[in-house]
Amino acid sequence: MKELINLRKEREKHYLNEDGTITAYMYDEDIHYLDNGEYKEIDNSLIEENEYITNKNNNFKIKNDCAYITLTYNQLKSLNGNKEDCSSYSRNLVNIKGINYSFSLIENEPNEYKLSMRSKVGYDVREITASLGGGGHSCAAGATINAKNIDEALKIVLIKIEEIKTNKI
Repeated sequence: MKELINLRKEREKHYLNEDGTITAYMYDEDIHYLDNGEYKEIDNSLIEENEYITNKNNNFKIKNDCAYITLTYNQLKSLNGNKEDCSSYSRNLVNIKGINYSFSLIENEPNEYKLSMRSKVGYDVREITASLGGGGHSCAAGATINAKNIDEALKIVLIKIEEIKTNKI
């Protein structure tokens, strides 16, 4: 059996059998993601990278008690997402065991990034977003970051989180 990669769908695989027939396998959840018009395997393997734990095939990372994801405008579109998804990403990440803070950083337009933060009770993200010109509540807050690229925006957020967490100790 050989997989017919060109027939992949989000929840389907198709194989060419030795007798020339095709067998399709259907799944209850996504097993592929669309990347530049091509369906690729979802690989949720976690690897250690410097001081982070990161997902092998996407922009999800964990550092200490903080989980986050970054998405450029093009990455968001390839996932059929929109900028309103920003808060749902951070809301889902904070539910990971051992995580007290989470955030998503999504490119709205060139040089502008939407930050959505969530935290567990007792961990204040409003202070972090307020220091970046945003606002919100202690467990749900956001801000807009202006930076030349997503890496610079991410650096701004991570530095601010560490500054505020360090001042609390």
